[in-house]
Amino acid sequence: MEDRKEFYIPKNFKADWEIAPGWGLKEIALFVPPALIDFLIIKYTGIPIKFKIIIFFVTIGLTFALIHLRPTRSNIHAFKHLKWRIDFFKRQRVFSYKKKGWKL
Repeated sequence: MEDRKEFYIPKNFKADWEIAPGWGLKEIALFVPPALIDFLIIKYTGIPIKFKIIIFFVTIGLTFALIHLRPTRSNIHAFKHLKWRIDFFKRQRVFSYKKKGWKL
């Protein structure tokens, strides 16, 4: 049986329940791990407070950017594009080459 390539075709509408326009429960839930990491860093490390604030804004800002930015196509999140890019670079590659002196 042949493996067929799958395509992700976005719809023009979302069937998800949204808390704010473009922000569903899944997007809000993605803020929990960075917030937990920030809490642990702020509570249990001996880093000066100004570096803790910088770490907090960088992690929350990066999470917000990956969720909110929708590059290239309108209904696909940036983290979906990143997942596709990682999968692309992990796939097996086939390189064709010719040996010198051989006529093909």
